[in-house]
Amino acid sequence: MKAHFEAVSMLERDLLLSRRFVLPEFDHPFHYHPEYEITYIERGRGIRIVGDHVGAFREGELYLLGADLPHWYHNTEAPARGAAAEVLHFRREPLAGLLDHLPELRAWRTVLEQAAGGLCYTGTAARAGVRLLRLIRQAHGLDRWLHFWALAKRLTAAAPALPLASPAYAVPTPAPRADRMYQAQRYILERYREDVKHADAARHVGMDPAAFSRAFRRSTRKTFTEFLTDLRLGCARRLLLETDRSIADIAFDSGFQNLSNFNRRFRAAHGMAPRQFRRMV
Repeated sequence: MKAHFEAVSMLERDLLLSRRFVLPEFDHPFHYHPEYEITYIERGRGIRIVGDHVGAFREGELYLLGADLPHWYHNTEAPARGAAAEVLHFRREPLAGLLDHLPELRAWRTVLEQAAGGLCYTGTAARAGVRLLRLIRQAHGLDRWLHFWALAKRLTAAAPALPLASPAYAVPTPAPRADRMYQAQRYILERYREDVKHADAARHVGMDPAAFSRAFRRSTRKTFTEFLTDLRLGCARRLLLETDRSIADIAFDSGFQNLSNFNRRFRAAHGMAPRQFRRMV
C-alpha cells in the first residue's frame, strides 16, 4: 500500500488551517503532506496506520503527526453515528525562527521532533487539546495564535505521549550531535538487517556493555533487544503493507535469522500472524 501525496488546501499566507470533519466514515487514503497535523477523534473507531505502525484508534484520542509522515484512519465497520474529527494543520517553516532561537520554546521543539514518528495523547491531555482545537477553529486573528500556543503548552506539559512509528521512521536528533546514544541508535539503524550485537554497539560508542545498557534504556525506554526487534518488525510491517513478497523473504530481509522466530515475535507484538496482518490491512 503506497502512500499518496496530499496537497493540504492552505494558502501561502496561512500558518494555521483548522477544520472539523463530519463523515459517514473515515475514508481518506493512506497519505502524507509536508504540514504537521493534530487530529482529535470525536467519533469513530477502527484501524490506524502511522508510518510503519498499525494499531487501533478510538474516540477520545488526539494525534500529533510530523511532516511527511504517512498515515491513515480506517473504520473497520461503518459507525452508527458517523465519523467526526477536529483537525489542525500547520507548517514549521514560518515558526522556525521562534523555535530555534527562543529558549522558552525548546520543549515544544522537542515535542515536534518526537512527532516525526507520530504521538498519541489520551485522557486529560486529549480532552484539553480538543477544547483548544475548537477555540482555534472559532477564533480569528491574534486570538487563534494565543489558543495555538496554549495548545502547544498543554501538549508539552502532558504526560509522555505514546510514540507510534518505530525508531526506523524517527530517531531522536539531540544536540550536540556527538551524543553517544544518538550515535548508538544511528549505528543500529544502519545495521539492523544484519546480525548486529549489543557488544558491537557498546564498542562503537566507546562504552562498557553494562554502562551502555543502562544509558541506552534511559535514552530510548527500551532495552537494546527491544529496540532492535522494533526496528525489524517495523521494516517487516512496511514490506507486508507495500509489497507482495513472500513472508519468508520479508522475515530475512528485515533482519530475522529464521522464519519461526519472526512469526513468534510478530504474533507477540500484534496478536496475529504476518499473513493475517496482511489480509486484514
